[in-house]
Amino acid sequence: LKVSGEVAARLKRLMELIESHRSVLVFTNTREAAELLASRLRAAKPTLSVEAHHGSLSKEARMEAEAGLKEGEVKALVCTSSLELGIDVGRVDLVVQYMSPRQVTRLVQRVGRSGHRAWEAPKGVILALTADDALESAVIASKALKGELEEVEVHERPLDVLAHQLVGLALDKRRVSVEEAYKLVRGSWFYRSLSWEDFSLVVEYLEGAGFLRRRGSQLAPRPDRAWAYYFENASMIPDARSYAVVEVASRRKIGQLDEEFVAVHGRPGLRFILAGRPWRMVGIGDEEVLVEAEEDVAGAIPSWVGELIPVPFEVAREVGRLRRMMVEACAKGLDPASALGELAMNEEARRKAAAAIREQLASGVPVADDRRIVVEGLGRMVVVHACLGSKVNESLGMLLAGVLSGRLGESVGCRSDPYRILLLLPREVKGGLVAQAIKELASGGGLEEAFRALVRSSHLYRWRLLHVARRFGAVGEDVKLSMARRLSKLFEGSLIERAAVEEVLVEKLDVARLSEVLAEVAKGGLAVEVYEGSAEAGASPMAYGILDLASSCGLMPPAKPVRLILDALKRRLMERDVKLLCMFCGQWESVRKVGYLPEEVRCPKCGAKFVAVTWRGDEELPKALRKHLRKQELSEKEREALRRGQLSAGLMLAYGRKAAIAMAARGVGPHTASRILGRTHKDEDEFYLDILEAEREYAATRPFWD
Repeated sequence: LKVSGEVAARLKRLMELIESHRSVLVFTNTREAAELLASRLRAAKPTLSVEAHHGSLSKEARMEAEAGLKEGEVKALVCTSSLELGIDVGRVDLVVQYMSPRQVTRLVQRVGRSGHRAWEAPKGVILALTADDALESAVIASKALKGELEEVEVHERPLDVLAHQLVGLALDKRRVSVEEAYKLVRGSWFYRSLSWEDFSLVVEYLEGAGFLRRRGSQLAPRPDRAWAYYFENASMIPDARSYAVVEVASRRKIGQLDEEFVAVHGRPGLRFILAGRPWRMVGIGDEEVLVEAEEDVAGAIPSWVGELIPVPFEVAREVGRLRRMMVEACAKGLDPASALGELAMNEEARRKAAAAIREQLASGVPVADDRRIVVEGLGRMVVVHACLGSKVNESLGMLLAGVLSGRLGESVGCRSDPYRILLLLPREVKGGLVAQAIKELASGGGLEEAFRALVRSSHLYRWRLLHVARRFGAVGEDVKLSMARRLSKLFEGSLIERAAVEEVLVEKLDVARLSEVLAEVAKGGLAVEVYEGSAEAGASPMAYGILDLASSCGLMPPAKPVRLILDALKRRLMERDVKLLCMFCGQWESVRKVGYLPEEVRCPKCGAKFVAVTWRGDEELPKALRKHLRKQELSEKEREALRRGQLSAGLMLAYGRKAAIAMAARGVGPHTASRILGRTHKDEDEFYLDILEAEREYAATRPFWD
């Protein structure tokens, strides 16, 4: 199985639950976890009929899995939110939630998929991984039993939706007065506070874009554009593209990444988790991301990070309260688990939660709770322990990164989870500086405008801007992510920019709640304490939750050995087709696989060894060579092609088949091959490592050359 003993025990428990019930739905929070968990269950017990079900699978595969469950052929489906709604399978008598459901409404909805027979009741079990996971799950289960659900968050006054509805209204009525349209829109609860100024701005935009025509006080559609705009933008859900993830060495497809992940996190050198192992980004194209295997998992970003359901502020604060009670129990010489009272946790979960508190106290770093934020300095990393939930921590992290970037004069990276913020700094910084920044923010104001500026400079904003611009009809569906940076300048100060910023503020951040938290800090109700540690001495146990985000699903196998990478590279190069062209007589050209080439390549027409290697579809070099041999004048482009062919032939003359292997690599032309071949290699592996490095370099710099 290639998993730890603890994970194996969890899988064993899951199998016991599945086998002791008729049909089981196992919910995970991400597609990645669903695939990994299903594959591990099948590997652990091949006779157990388990299938995965998530949004990335084809419709046919999902329907087949659902039909198998209904007919009793499939014992368990490991699924995501794809099965939260619209399924009524009477056979399902248990729902298992793998890891915390993160929200009360999610737990209620998911457990509600079971017990649909008249004489049965819904039944669910949560399998927690970490101490945070166990406490969070217990809090959520307790709130579910009390009926304490989260409030529904909605977008108020969304301007892109307003634009779409105004065009629809004009098409429906053929002609409508501006005042009538405004009154009708204000009748909706979502637009009850829409100002006349904002309404007028949207109308002006639609006129300028050619979707509506205004005649006096009347609005009429322009049929040539209005119909297409209305029906092409009927859905407000982003039509997100996917990027194929391809291993540089083998050209093997590893999986796929959502456009949002690539837009927000994608850059050469980024470490992330996909298909159960860590990878490092080498380059990003229009449709693919090139990667290589990475051994170091620490700090790697899970590819599913954008899918994670945000943990509410109220849940995280309650977890903080439980932590405080457990610390107080420790101070009295009691078992920390005794503070957990009647929470719906088994003994193992209680022991895990208690052990985490003891370990943190033993490290000397205070435990963050509902009354205390702890800043842990670790040299070039600072962990801010704060039980504030996903959106508030994301907001505080973004704000701190912005403030510190300004002070240090260099970029500061930031990641967050519901209980921690990780700041990645350009040089060593004391935790006290970060604590001071939090206190200064608490005594200041104007957060709303500060966040608007920070959002506009973020990668997330540029991705959202692209989709908002599409919904406004300002750009077509064919505009790609690589254009997003230019779009941010094009729409600067526009209605589209404003709508995109609002969308990020509502969906990803919680500025209003952060303002309340900072006010609490200013009044002394929420203390900010500092612990100055170091990377050498090691992080506290609770800091590992953010430092080791990558292992959050607990199902990852070991890293791929270098030997396998080189073998894959060699196999790929040997299968590569190359064109051979005699540069001496110009009378012979042939396409061959590199693996079938002899050590010494000769022209069968003239016997010369001055043979160039180029790619299969290259027509420039043969044309330039023919003109050269006929003494005809060459263009600059043709002269460059001829020089390339002559250099290639010179390498073949000097190094034989080895030169062909080097030039068969992606992005490795004669100049790069010359550098590789000119180096001293102790063995064949060193030669192939140099080729791999050249391919990485090409993948990283390709956007600058294309």
